[in-house]
Amino acid sequence: MSKLPSFNNNFIFLSELIGLPVFDQKTQKKLGKLSDISVTTKEVYPKVTGLSVKDGNNYYFPWSKVESLDRNFIIIKDVAVTNQNEPALTDCEIFLKDVLLDKQIVNISGSNLVRVNDLHLLKENQNLWLVHVDVGFRGLLRRLGWENFICAVSEWLFAYKITDNIISWKFVHPIRTDAACPPMKLQVTHEKLSELHPVDLAEILMDMGVNERSIIFRSMDTKTAAKTLQELPRKTQIEMLEALYKEQVVEILSFMPIDETVDLLGETSERAQHSILALMKKDKAAEIKNLLTHSEKIAGALMNTEFISVPVTWTLEQTQALIKEKSKTAESIYYIYITDEKGALAGAITYRDILQNEPLKPIAEVMKKRVTKVRIDTDRKKVAQMFVKYNFNVLPVVDKQNKLKGIITIKDALEAAYPEIKEDATVQ
Repeated sequence: MSKLPSFNNNFIFLSELIGLPVFDQKTQKKLGKLSDISVTTKEVYPKVTGLSVKDGNNYYFPWSKVESLDRNFIIIKDVAVTNQNEPALTDCEIFLKDVLLDKQIVNISGSNLVRVNDLHLLKENQNLWLVHVDVGFRGLLRRLGWENFICAVSEWLFAYKITDNIISWKFVHPIRTDAACPPMKLQVTHEKLSELHPVDLAEILMDMGVNERSIIFRSMDTKTAAKTLQELPRKTQIEMLEALYKEQVVEILSFMPIDETVDLLGETSERAQHSILALMKKDKAAEIKNLLTHSEKIAGALMNTEFISVPVTWTLEQTQALIKEKSKTAESIYYIYITDEKGALAGAITYRDILQNEPLKPIAEVMKKRVTKVRIDTDRKKVAQMFVKYNFNVLPVVDKQNKLKGIITIKDALEAAYPEIKEDATVQ
């Protein structure tokens, strides 16, 4: 009898193993039928760690106990009484059939949600690995026992060959709805999710229920979660704020533009606002509270306070150093605004102007003194019209004393004035 898997090409499907008779090597007694296979998810490709066998008694055998395994039967060596105990799986172990078969997974390469119809295993020396996920119709036929018949009929009647549709394990992200156990506890899944464009990830999340979305969000890094949250419809955004832990919500909001944060919190309950703001840094919480006081119909509600401004006394070299420092947090770095000693808007300069002039030149000699701007109480439709009229990407916002308070991007202005623009672009 051959030692361990004697598969054709060293590959076998899980559906071909489930239900196989399992025998004790010493007594040749049938122990039962294979009901599931456990794997560890510590590595990129899950490695088989044991077998679950049922037939009157429940058995669990570590992979080291498997003497022989093929498409007809399984032989177990050194069977002990302890094998009848419930398996003590580690945090990184799962049962394949229980956790994955008929469940939904995120296909990272295709940016979509698919159903697992079968699992593809590979024998490598004395090890067995999960390497592919079958999401095709043929996988379903195989499990039902209709594969050969239906595929033959399809080729004979329609000249159509039903092929396997398999995805490499490295391109999938399993979803577990057990809140106590994040998806597979795979560190690599965090990296894989971050490879998806936030728009694609948002579309996938919209196909899930609230619980599944929450599990996925908890497994994301904060930056990815923030970008993805911004792509979801407002109703779903609010659902996520309510479903996630408040500490995680605060972390996610810290990566979002402040105007987006204000818009989102403005549509939550006062109780939710209070609990979230209470966990934020005092200066940022105070800034958000101030912005929340503005009517949503005016420029003040649209503006972002994360902009770059410098004193009129600075040089271009000093300005460029500040741009480098704040480039990761500023909403826009193309326009730099210049203020006088009282904080009033004195001029503006583009990043291109800075690069094209001598570093030691005073910014006052290069800046444009006539700056198109909007007041903090300007109606939002008027703001949108100014963007169209002047073909700007960003407009500064000032108060009655001409003090610089924030900036508005064309995207925010048009979406606020004409909500149907965002509705058409947002996943439904």
